[in-house]
Amino acid sequence: MKTRMTIFVSLLLAGFAFTSCDDSDDNYTPDEKIVNVLYEKYPNAQRVDWELQHDHYVADFYDNNIEKEAWITTKGEWVMTESDILFNNLPDAVQTAFNESEYKDWRVDDVDMLERIEMETVYVIEVEKSKQQTERISLQMMQTLATTIEAKDEYTRGHSYRVAEYAALIAKELGWSQDEITNLKHAAHLHDIGKIGIPDSVLNKPTQLTENEDNLLKKHTIIGAEILKDVTLIPHVVEVTRNHHERYDGSGYPDGLKGEEIPLCAQVVGLADAYDALVHVRPYKRKISPKEAVEMILDGACGAFSDSLLRCLQTVSTKSEWVKKTV
Repeated sequence: MKTRMTIFVSLLLAGFAFTSCDDSDDNYTPDEKIVNVLYEKYPNAQRVDWELQHDHYVADFYDNNIEKEAWITTKGEWVMTESDILFNNLPDAVQTAFNESEYKDWRVDDVDMLERIEMETVYVIEVEKSKQQTERISLQMMQTLATTIEAKDEYTRGHSYRVAEYAALIAKELGWSQDEITNLKHAAHLHDIGKIGIPDSVLNKPTQLTENEDNLLKKHTIIGAEILKDVTLIPHVVEVTRNHHERYDGSGYPDGLKGEEIPLCAQVVGLADAYDALVHVRPYKRKISPKEAVEMILDGACGAFSDSLLRCLQTVSTKSEWVKKTV
């Protein structure tokens, strides 16, 4: 049995992820403003078909006989274009990186070029191998991509790893099995993978984000869930990725879930994520001590969490395993 693997390769650093196309609402015709954005960027666009995917219009079209897919926000802002490209037309640096990688013997099925606003071009190479071999290495590739994203910012470097470790300790305190804890750690490693779709100017901004920038950053949960939606290797990875910023009182995002509507795995990762953000310095805030961070979370400074999780945090944060990981 064959399955498709998609790998992302940038000119700066090779990162890999397993992904697929998503469902959408087709037969959707946008207003003239949106259509004009497309033709201003691609005057030779032909055979255009429109779809609406969440809060983006997606135009499938041909430009000089090259099939492309452009993403435009409902406000009329171009975000990204995916174009078909031949492997031999890839930049030499990308071809070399691929040919020297562990995937060099895989059959190249398709190659696309992703041009994104304010970000370096990414090349998407789809390859095929047996399902068993694919599943064995896909997790490693996704973790590599997550690490690649964080490596661009010294303030978030190592964040996903630490969140995974904290989440595992919380889950252990809750009495989860070792398999459940391992799966949670794998999901936590990928909780911020959607940041691949957020401009570097927002991710690495040295000052407080504006309201518009903050709203853009919040979309990383939706983008991440779309990237991982067909991944079956890691249980609950989509729930963790989409819902780790939901809060127990319904004040979180992106869906405003409340109480037990929020999957427990996402609640645990969300709590670990909030703690790590507090105890590590950011350009716009000071580093907070572990004790003070716990007190702030208990006081609701990071949004509402369930009483049972807060009690768990109080207990686990005093144990040596937790303290060692915070230092």
